[in-house]
Amino acid sequence: MEPERPLGTLVRLWGALLVTVGAIVAATCGGCTALFVFAILADAVSRGNTGDLGMLVLSLLGLIPTVIGLLLFRAGMARLRRSSEAASDE
Repeated sequence: MEPERPLGTLVRLWGALLVTVGAIVAATCGGCTALFVFAILADAVSRGNTGDLGMLVLSLLGLIPTVIGLLLFRAGMARLRRSSEAASDE
């Protein structure tokens, strides 16, 4: 059994970092966006206050970093899968 190549270790580390950062960004931004959307909708339903529904559009801007976080997570998982498949082929 040969020693592991340093490049394979670096690729796995990069994949793990992408997964970690993507999960943190998606969880925090997604959770915050969900909280604001729920609060705005609950206020609109309970008080009949539909004037603040414009804030709903602004709160949906939080979807942009959530999607970026999910894309980072997915890219990291793909990188980890490719590096593990390459290691098993050798």
